[in-house]
Amino acid sequence: MPPARLAELEKWWWPALALAVLVLLYFLSPILAPFLLGAILAYICDPVVDSLERRRVPRTLAVLLVILLLFALLVLLTVILVPLFYKEIKLLTERLPGYLGQINEHFVPWVKQRFGVELQIDAASVRELLADSLQGTQGGKRARSPARSTPSSPNSCAARFR
Repeated sequence: MPPARLAELEKWWWPALALAVLVLLYFLSPILAPFLLGAILAYICDPVVDSLERRRVPRTLAVLLVILLLFALLVLLTVILVPLFYKEIKLLTERLPGYLGQINEHFVPWVKQRFGVELQIDAASVRELLADSLQGTQGGKRARSPARSTPSSPNSCAARFR
């Protein structure tokens, strides 16, 4: 093989290899994600374990204490954030008709003028959809099954095109 051709192949070898590795990482990301999270947690928690070990706490006990601390933080965050999310979603369902009214007033005419598509956003069906979703997260029965809704029924679609 001539040296010029060999140099040309070598020039494209590393970008092709990098692209292959990136594609492989993309396809393996669901498998590799827990390992990456574990490595990050180990990297963050190791200095805390080392500090406890310097204070004459056995390493096994120090690791157990750090894991319990992380679990307590996770529970605390869940206890704090879940009610906040619930309040925010409830507030959104209360304010949604006003927001959708503003969209129908300002955005829909622009879409019709710009793209020639007549769009009507139905506030009642969006509110019902959010209420059903909230009721589903509380463990209650849903008012209607999504499998039974049809595109022709008035409450099945939040935005209707004419």
